[in-house]
Amino acid sequence: YYHSVALNPSVLALPALHAFASRTGNICVVIFAFITIYGLSKKLLNASDSITIKKSYPLFVIKRTAALYRSFWPAYLLAFTVSAISQLLYYIVRIPDFALLSNNYGAMPGALLHGIINFLGLSHAFYGNNLYTLNQTWWYMSLALVLVLLVPLYVFFCQKNASAALAGSILLAVMIPTSAWRYVQYLPLLAIASAKAAQPYRHPGKLQYLLFAGTVLLWSVVRLISPTDHNDFADSLIAWPMIELLLLVLHHAKPWLQSVLSFIGLHSANIFYLHSFVYYYWPTSYLVNFFRVGFLEFAATVLLTVLLSQILEH
Repeated sequence: YYHSVALNPSVLALPALHAFASRTGNICVVIFAFITIYGLSKKLLNASDSITIKKSYPLFVIKRTAALYRSFWPAYLLAFTVSAISQLLYYIVRIPDFALLSNNYGAMPGALLHGIINFLGLSHAFYGNNLYTLNQTWWYMSLALVLVLLVPLYVFFCQKNASAALAGSILLAVMIPTSAWRYVQYLPLLAIASAKAAQPYRHPGKLQYLLFAGTVLLWSVVRLISPTDHNDFADSLIAWPMIELLLLVLHHAKPWLQSVLSFIGLHSANIFYLHSFVYYYWPTSYLVNFFRVGFLEFAATVLLTVLLSQILEH
């Protein structure tokens, strides 16, 4: 959605509407991160308590890191295989765009190190945006690995004092520049999601839903007048109200729509890892962009990535 609709001026012709969509469309990243943190926290809490969390930390990190790589590596190997074939074709036809490996990893021997770091999902942590990676979208792997390391600590502190954990996280996110640590703005999200996971879930009442809607509306206004397209700090604070409102909508959705969304959800990780290849990096982009309409580009990207996901899963 973010790339094919929110960043596509031909879809949202009004400048104000396009600015709003481009500044709010990437809310999906923090929603995805919130769900990741919440799920990790629940797994940890189901396996241990506040006394044993410290003892279970090493095993938890190893198991969850292995799970991340099990989902990431098939997508990486598919992308690397396509890139390697394209690189071989480059040596035959000498078309620069075909040199996918050398264009992204540079020349040997540095290319080998860059490839290994990319294979480990750490390119963004080491190099930042758009450097030495087959796919910039894989920056999230670096964040996910950081979350795996921090979730047990946040679960422990949130069980002690969730308010203090949130206040400290907000203070750190405000004081520490992203140039010093790229992921500092996600600390409030860690505190909120871990604290919610430690509490029994209760359906919000009507007043709470109104407060959630008002909060989202306020966030929308702030993001509209914001001078930047990305504000992970503000987005992190809005993730929980946004998810509660989405759950309310999904609860009243038609059963067939719930089934479709559940099916897509099962493939969400592969969709995330592969969608940039489909609409941008690979020749499939010509097919996707043929539609020239953002919502159709979005639908075509989802369909093709789900098809690739099915192939990887089987």
